[in-house]
Amino acid sequence: MMCRELPPKVTSLEPIFAERMEQAEDWFEWGQRLVEMRTYPKALLAFHRVVMLSPRHAEGWYQLGWVWGVLEQYEQSISAMERVLELDPNHAQAWYYQGLAFYYLSYKSLSVVSLERAVQCDPSLTEALGLLRVLLSER
Repeated sequence: MMCRELPPKVTSLEPIFAERMEQAEDWFEWGQRLVEMRTYPKALLAFHRVVMLSPRHAEGWYQLGWVWGVLEQYEQSISAMERVLELDPNHAQAWYYQGLAFYYLSYKSLSVVSLERAVQCDPSLTEALGLLRVLLSER
């Protein structure tokens, strides 16, 4: 009777060929996979690698800021969204998530400014519009 070995248990979510991943887009795709798996701390590392390899990668900064927000690290989220907005001033989602982070930090007036800009960039952004209405009704 032949004894069959079981394959080693996969304990890491690192890409098998991480040392060969030199392109920002490779890390971006990997980060998106990690987000889909809700493995946010590892996704954070992947998106950090994206912006280190390609500092003008607006979507890399956006994803980095979004993950910081999911992890409730709002100051870092705001900083990353500021980088997105330097690169793409009309990025409605970045304005929205920056406004949301300001809201969670109780910076209501800054939140209103960001949310107004989000709605200006994309009037169909209902999440931004809803929070903006709430904040304006509290004034």
